[in-house]
Amino acid sequence: MRFSLPAGPGRRAREIRQELYAQHVSLSSRRDATLEVTCVIAREVDAPPGIKAIEWHLLSNRPVETLVAFVDLVD
Repeated sequence: MRFSLPAGPGRRAREIRQELYAQHVSLSSRRDATLEVTCVIAREVDAPPGIKAIEWHLLSNRPVETLVAFVDLVD
């Protein structure tokens, strides 16, 4: 995934390239229930030296098996 990050306080504008990953996760509650979710991770590739890479996580109860399913999820 690619996008332009605008400049902000103390930050220059730059182009971001992220790789997407999906992992199925089981979350347990205190009531002995389990919730099956998909964790989608977008992690920046080749962040500039000295700059913290941009990474975000999305938990969804909708299955994400393909990139098309992910696009449908966030669209």
